[in-house]
Amino acid sequence: MSKQHPTKAQISYLKSLCKKYSLEFPLNEEEASRLDYKNAISEILEKTGGSAKNELPGRLKELFDINSQSSG
Repeated sequence: MSKQHPTKAQISYLKSLCKKYSLEFPLNEEEASRLDYKNAISEILEKTGGSAKNELPGRLKELFDINSQSSG
């Protein structure tokens, strides 16, 4: 996990969290691993009280719906 590239969902979710909470993007997108993204997302959720954690399933469904519409 520490050497794998991040998933599109991780990248999108982290960007959304940063935008929602007016945070600077904490990672170098070209060098960060899947684990780096996981840790950054967890850190933001902890600092914000985890309220965004409850939004994750809906956000992921929205991303998959958009992806399936554009490919189909």
